[in-house]
Amino acid sequence: MKYTILLLLIILSATALAADFRVQVENIAPEFEGQQMPKPVAVLFDNQRINIHVDDVTVGIITENSLVTTVQTNELTKPTLNIYTTEATVTKILESKQPLVELQKALKNKDITYKAVGFFNKIKFSFTSIFAR
Repeated sequence: MKYTILLLLIILSATALAADFRVQVENIAPEFEGQQMPKPVAVLFDNQRINIHVDDVTVGIITENSLVTTVQTNELTKPTLNIYTTEATVTKILESKQPLVELQKALKNKDITYKAVGFFNKIKFSFTSIFAR
């Protein structure tokens, strides 16, 4: 789980979470759309509608058939996964010399939280959390 959330946070890293965040996401979205997800990431995040909430900004990501098909600056309707964090947490992880360790700390300290939507998604992410520990 920690690797997959890191990948999603990297999408946000191309921006500085600045005032023109929406414009920056719109500019980088084409770089991510159509990208093949690595196998471990695809297992969890394939065919998902993900809202990443960073403070007051939400980025919607749609994945289908192991591809990132949509990256947008609007909240998706009917999400299958919601991820919540802060700009400070994202910055801390991305600036760390050991981002995976920092990500693991953020998950443990609940600086990053997630909520799966739907029965099967809840089961899948519950098992993933158990194995990630």
